[in-house]
Amino acid sequence: MDPSNRLHHDDSEPHNNITEYRALVGKLLYLTSTRPDIAFPVQQLSQFLDAPASTHFKAAHSVEISQGKSWH
Repeated sequence: MDPSNRLHHDDSEPHNNITEYRALVGKLLYLTSTRPDIAFPVQQLSQFLDAPASTHFKAAHSVEISQGKSWH
C-alpha cells in the first residue's frame, strides 16, 4: 500500500462484497504476527470494515500481493 495514498470513507463506490473485504483484512491481521512491517497499513484498512469502498479493497489486495500471498 502506497503510504501517500490516503483512505477515507467517501473515496469511491462501495465494495460489492463486504464479507470478502472482511475476510481479506482478517487474513492480513493474522499475518501481522509474523510480519510487523504490514501492521500499520492493515490497521488503516481495518478502520473501514463497516463500509469498505472499492479503493479500500484494492489497497488491501495490494498489501496481500506485496506479501506474496494470494488467497483468491
